[in-house]
This record gives sequence, C-alpha cells and structure tokens, in this order.
Amino acid sequence: MVKGKAEKGYISRTIPDQKRLRQKVLNLNEEIKSIPKNSSREKVIHAINLVNSKIRGVINYYTTCTWVNIAMRKYARMLQLTAKRRLKQYKGKWIPANKTQNLIETHKDYETKIPSIKFRDIWIGVTSLQFCKWEKTPYKNQDETPYTEDGRQLYFNRTKKKRRNARLDDMLNEKVSELVSAGMKHKYYNFEFYMNRAYALNRDKLKCRVCGKWLYTGTVSTHRINPNLPIDKINKVANLASMDCECYRLVNNNKLPIDHLEVKTRKKIKGFRDKLVQSNAKTNV
Repeated sequence: MVKGKAEKGYISRTIPDQKRLRQKVLNLNEEIKSIPKNSSREKVIHAINLVNSKIRGVINYYTTCTWVNIAMRKYARMLQLTAKRRLKQYKGKWIPANKTQNLIETHKDYETKIPSIKFRDIWIGVTSLQFCKWEKTPYKNQDETPYTEDGRQLYFNRTKKKRRNARLDDMLNEKVSELVSAGMKHKYYNFEFYMNRAYALNRDKLKCRVCGKWLYTGTVSTHRINPNLPIDKINKVANLASMDCECYRLVNNNKLPIDHLEVKTRKKIKGFRDKLVQSNAKTNV
C-alpha cells in the first residue's frame, strides 16, 4: 500500500514475487548462454527467437502487476549484457530496439539499444525484460459473450489492438523459425521474408490488399508482387502484399473466374495478375 494523492487513503500496488522472478531470470540467463557457438546465422536467429518468446512469456505472466516495469528493470540489464557477450562472436552490436526487424509491435516504441546481429539487411535483436507495461485487468462484462452477435462485437472491440499486436509479433512462430534454421524451407523463404512480411502486414493495417478483409484470423498469405527479382530484392517490404488466402489463390491463378466478385476487388486482382505477367515476360526475354 502506498500513500495516494488524496489527504487520506492509500493505493494498492502489486509486484511479482521476487524469489520466483529471480529464478525465472536465472533460467533465461542460461538460455541466452546456450545460444549455439560457431553455427550458421540461421540457427543463431532461431535460438534468439526462442529466447525472445520466453522473455515475452515472463513479461506477459506478470503484466497485471502494477509495478511490473520496476521489477523487470532490476534484471533487464543483466540479461542484455549476457546477450551482448554471447553475440560478440557474430559481430553483435547495440541497436535501438525500434530499428530491429523482429517483434516489431513490441519494439516500435522503444529506442533503448539491445544486442542484435545482422542478417542480410535486417537486424535481429534479443528483446529486453524492460519492454513491459502494466495492463489493467478489465471487469467482467456480462454482455460480452461468444453466443450473440453483439457480444462478439464487444469482445472484438476490446481485444482488437492486443490481437493486432500479437498477430504481428507471431508472424514468425517457433515452428517456422526452426524449419528456416534447418534449411528445410526454399531459399526465398528466409528470415528476411518472415521478418518483412510482418512489416508488410503492419503497413497494410492488417487488411487484405485485394478485398480489404481483416486478417486477424486464419492464415495470412504474403504475395510477392514480382516473384522474379534476385534474392537480395525479392523479399523487400515494397515487393510484398498481404492477402486473404482466397484472394492470394485468385491472384496467382489467372484461370480462376472472378466475375462474381465486386468490381473493385476484380480490378485489384487484375492489377496484381498483370504485374505477374509483366515480370514473367521480362524474365523470359
């Protein structure tokens, strides 16, 4: 309890259990130390992704504590220094968090420098425990129910921002990261593609570039506008477009009928199809 601004009365404050939090931090420290040595950059980035998911997991667990940022600040520097020493072998540098290309929704508001390594033209950083904010636990709204249209709309209105952030930061999940690091994906589906597709989705405001549908649920398809560019250009944000799965299928198969669609949607599909034809024609020449 702490003294409030009023002449009388106190305000309750909550803080993570220090003993349990310290043990979690020590475990994270060991995870960072276990980032592989003398390995490929893909495997190192996969290890960083796993570490980041665990750091964010600890933060999310304690996010309802009002003094979560104070508690996390105590240990954040220790983990960051451990990460910097571990990434030294890979020419790791201190890069502002909002200049890295991973966890973009988490990092966008922070200029604090974090240990990062470079992959092609992008920076991948080890996130910080300090990147946390208290989130007030909402009171139960009896009208918010999945069984009515109004109830579902109320739930959507309350959670859409959080879902948007999670959607962006989950564009590269652990399974995909593992496949890329093991070389089990096509060379064009590298870490640059999976990082930049999140930027493209953010630029497109989580809406399909063709039909305008919200891309909160289901699988987001990322279309390469010109699929014949060289490896150093094909996965740039400017060449990526976020689409609904069905729109992606229609764009990439010009034999499928589109006459039943709205005029605006048909026009956009034809536009993307024409660009594919043009790029293929230039390649054949």
